[in-house]
Amino acid sequence: HAISLRCPSKQAKRHIDFTEEQAELTPEEQAAKLKAEKIRVALEKIKEAQVKKLVIRVHMSDDSSKTMMVDERQTVRQVLDNLMDKSHCGFSLDWSLVETVSELQMERIFEDHENLVENLLNWTRDSQNKLIFMERIEKYALFKNPQNYLLGKKETAEMADRNKEVLLEECFCGSSVTVPEIEGVLWLKDDGKKSWKKRYFLLRASGIYYVPKGKTKVSRDLVCFLQLDHVNVYYGQDYRNKYKAPTDYCLVLKHPQIQKKSQYIKYLCCDDVRTLHQWVNGIRIAKYGKQLYMNYQEALKRTESAYDWTSLSSSSIKSGSSSSSIPESQSNHSNQSDSGVSDTQPAGHIRSQSIVSSIFSEAWKRGTQLEESSKGTESDFTFNLAAPQIQKKSQYIKYLCCDDVRTLHQWVNGIRIAKVEESQSNHSNQSDSGVSDTQPAGHIRSQSIVSSIFSEAWKRGTQLEESSKARMESMNRPYTSLMPPLSPQPKLVTPYTASQPSPPYRPPTAPSSSTPTASTPAPAPAQPVWPCGLHGHDVRQVQHNNQAAERLSAFRAPV
Repeated sequence: HAISLRCPSKQAKRHIDFTEEQAELTPEEQAAKLKAEKIRVALEKIKEAQVKKLVIRVHMSDDSSKTMMVDERQTVRQVLDNLMDKSHCGFSLDWSLVETVSELQMERIFEDHENLVENLLNWTRDSQNKLIFMERIEKYALFKNPQNYLLGKKETAEMADRNKEVLLEECFCGSSVTVPEIEGVLWLKDDGKKSWKKRYFLLRASGIYYVPKGKTKVSRDLVCFLQLDHVNVYYGQDYRNKYKAPTDYCLVLKHPQIQKKSQYIKYLCCDDVRTLHQWVNGIRIAKYGKQLYMNYQEALKRTESAYDWTSLSSSSIKSGSSSSSIPESQSNHSNQSDSGVSDTQPAGHIRSQSIVSSIFSEAWKRGTQLEESSKGTESDFTFNLAAPQIQKKSQYIKYLCCDDVRTLHQWVNGIRIAKVEESQSNHSNQSDSGVSDTQPAGHIRSQSIVSSIFSEAWKRGTQLEESSKARMESMNRPYTSLMPPLSPQPKLVTPYTASQPSPPYRPPTAPSSSTPTASTPAPAPAQPVWPCGLHGHDVRQVQHNNQAAERLSAFRAPV
């Protein structure tokens, strides 16, 4: 007899070892081990419960808002990814979370590595501060054009991409970060006053310094203005009106816990916007150092992967439409090989939800641009089509626009007539087949009222049409048909000469049994019966025509 031996799997071995270990333990040891496991789970739950969580409202650039929950373990980069997934916007480097301090009229862009909850806990309970999700090109403009911020030049210069990479590596990839030496005259606001005075400031890695009056720029004569360890840099808003600033290009340095007016807030004013951005980015480099460059590289990597997935999806769609005969398994295998997904590695680690949602980013942007551009060309002759239950903005509301008001009214009235005819046809179908019990009585009554009004109007229109048609037929009928029938009778005509006057006209008399004589007057002729539908003017015209015909027949009669 052949005997087959099967090696036990790893899972079976683990189960055997566990059962053997459990069998070796005494009941007291098993109870102690079970208790330790329960304590470990309870400690994890307590640790999870101690995590600070906040429900925040983020305002969008289109005046809408989104509510979401964040905890203290999330960075600003993670919150940005969630917002981009929710809003279906493109995965761009410029998307930022902006903090606006309404009372102090200032704002700043959160860095990607910062802890969002830690910054939000500095706000007061009655604070009017806001979080805004918007695109700000100045967030990473430092790395897109480093020659304008790292070389200390006042003029904007152009540089090749390779030289830009070399400049960034020299500045951020060394043993220490090279802080750009920025210096120049800035306006400083006096404490508690709206007056501004000029000072010569210098930026160093340890902080900001200024040159006192009568001193030179030698390092021993410099006075430390502010250290950057515990302060953040903000952009001032409308300080020309609030503090009588010389220009609108102001920056503010303050501790994040200061939320009201304080003497520890430092206000600086620059001559132009380029100087303002140079100082702000220089302070960011001196404060965060290499972390700033790491944030940019991570954001750039995410953006590139998103665009690679978008291009891959579009190319796969095109190839699928051109060669539909390829088997599904083969196409899936080719897509996996192109995107770098192996059989052992899960695809979710590479194609995250944020990357998948970025497929629709370009189409969303183009649609928004087309909608904004079409707002200026639309006319006022618009109408909407929607169900009566829809009372808010919805995708099921259809907006139509006409060229002029006449076309608008034609369409609206045509739709109304079509709805009335549809309701009348439905009512007639229900009357033939019987009204179902599920239909409300009010709807049936409204349909019957509308149909009765329409039927009365239809009857009146039919009557008017028939009367006008009869009138036109009577007007076009020949006059001989309007004359009463005359029986033939002899006529007595007296000859006359030219000297004698013409005999008077006598209307024809009705025939009688006795022969008329000259002395006996003839009876009055019978009045003709006129057709219906003729007015008085038409009757008189017919009578005149009949008399003229009788006179002509009298003259033509033989003597």
